[in-house]
Amino acid sequence: MVVQGAIEHNRIEGFIYIFGRKIMKSSNTIIFGKMFARVDVEDDPLLVVEYKVNGKLIGEDYNMPYEIRLPISSKRCIFEVVAKDYFGNEEKKEMEFIKIG
Repeated sequence: MVVQGAIEHNRIEGFIYIFGRKIMKSSNTIIFGKMFARVDVEDDPLLVVEYKVNGKLIGEDYNMPYEIRLPISSKRCIFEVVAKDYFGNEEKKEMEFIKIG
């Protein structure tokens, strides 16, 4: 199972975003306005994709597209995606971000 997208090969980390548009490089990932994290999957069909912030489950997806709106936070957060397939395999990816508004 290969999980790609917003949290792996096409990383969004290290930039400032305004309403989903990449504005400039930054030492932190800072997001202003609405932005979605999308997970693309190659190979195996998935059973579930779990979304967590600071270890707390904030959502699950059972069907494509696998995406969630990133929650507002005034402090640094760890966003984690856990993709699980029907064969018992799972893959985790995480990123740190600050989302304002």
